[in-house]
Amino acid sequence: MKTIYLFISLLVSSQLLSAAEDQDEFYYWSNADLDAFTTLLSSQAEDSRSAVADRIIDFDHYFAAIVHRESGSSLYESHEDWADLYVVSSGRGMLTLGGTITEPGEVSPGEIRGSGIINGTQQLLTEGDIVLIPANTAHYVAVDEGDHITYFIFKIREQ
Repeated sequence: MKTIYLFISLLVSSQLLSAAEDQDEFYYWSNADLDAFTTLLSSQAEDSRSAVADRIIDFDHYFAAIVHRESGSSLYESHEDWADLYVVSSGRGMLTLGGTITEPGEVSPGEIRGSGIINGTQQLLTEGDIVLIPANTAHYVAVDEGDHITYFIFKIREQ
């Protein structure tokens, strides 16, 4: 099931790319591979606000990673040039999407972080869910005590 969602997300994401690189290589991760990422990244999580990621694809206009978060909140963020596509492979978390980042600051070109989000919409994320977060959209993921979330993130540079 996870592989099907991964395939669908890659297919949908590829339609968003206006200038994908030509390549002869393809990428495949089995359900067992995704489960192994969850186990590996879970063992590396250090504190409740940390996310552990393993970048698995890296090209100029897009990249992908497996992200794991333990209980707590992630960064309050938005990306000026990058849309995010999440595919949840295990666990659960509450995504806050939209609204306004409080106390925003640019941590690198086009990357905004802040102390919170006001007037965002919440969406529960669970295994198998897919969500597209457009560029310039405030977002963060909160994970309840004792829970975790692991998701595939496909980042697409908007043209």
